[in-house]
Amino acid sequence: MRRGSAAWSCCTGGDLDTHGFHILDQLRSHHPHARSIVMDQETLLAHRDFWVREDSPSHAAGAPYC
Repeated sequence: MRRGSAAWSCCTGGDLDTHGFHILDQLRSHHPHARSIVMDQETLLAHRDFWVREDSPSHAAGAPYC
């Protein structure tokens, strides 16, 4: 199927860390309509015991597509 010949969608569910946002930014730079599927705030806060500090955050410059 040629792009543009039919409707299509792109969804992603990545990690909520700097690397996940960098991957989302790269995807959206090529596919601007990509949707990010993330958990809601209530679910995030309910799992606070699993939060960790990122030892080596991504140093990618900005994230203009996020």
